[in-house]
Amino acid sequence: MVKKSIISLMVFLIFSSASFAFFGKEKKEKTLRVGVTPVPQGEILKFIQETFKNEGFKIDIVEYSDYNQPNFDLEEGRIDVNYFQHKDFLDVFNIEKRTKLVSVGRIHFERMGIYSNRVKSIKAIEGRIAIPNDESNKIRALKLLERTGLITLDENNAILENPRNLEITEISSNYLYKIIDEVDAIVVNANYMLENGYMPSKDSLYLEEYNEEYANLLVCRSKSKDLKEIEKLKALLKSPEVKRFVRTHYKESVVLVD
Repeated sequence: MVKKSIISLMVFLIFSSASFAFFGKEKKEKTLRVGVTPVPQGEILKFIQETFKNEGFKIDIVEYSDYNQPNFDLEEGRIDVNYFQHKDFLDVFNIEKRTKLVSVGRIHFERMGIYSNRVKSIKAIEGRIAIPNDESNKIRALKLLERTGLITLDENNAILENPRNLEITEISSNYLYKIIDEVDAIVVNANYMLENGYMPSKDSLYLEEYNEEYANLLVCRSKSKDLKEIEKLKALLKSPEVKRFVRTHYKESVVLVD
């Protein structure tokens, strides 16, 4: 009888331990790996990390200094989503690389601007201008130069008139700031200037007007577009707290899309 009682007790303890291990085990939070350029996207995500807790998932921020690797890493599954590019850039990448990355929504617009450490106005530009060399941002930069009256473009966005005989040089966006002292002016996206201590809304010679078509997107693989964690991240990026953060830190240089 005693032996049976001991056996019964042992079985009960084993079952109880197993039940506790199974039912009492804490559910592991999913980690969402997000590829970004450091400013403002990286700073915005760090603000979200600090401000929002217990959202059911964690954010792992992966920073990049260029505009191509975040898409390559997304396609290969090394990150889950990225946040750095506009629609034209994504479309060109998908066509050239035969990928099928998709947008899950527009988040914010960064103004492209014209900057100089040599001259104080557009009228004083007479020499060399450096612009981005990727197709979508190159055309965007040329259109910005056209709006200032420096050049005229034809219907295919090729230079038709260049009355000052400006030398327009194409360079990778992440190198443009590094040569600002070597040229009359550079044309570059706001993120690179913010990263180097400039406030585009007051430090540029000319700043692009709001254009939702150039808004930065939240991008993922097509099979991931319905993930609840990505939808939640999108909601957090559009929250009132993030809107206040963006307005305070970036003024009119970065505009959140409603």
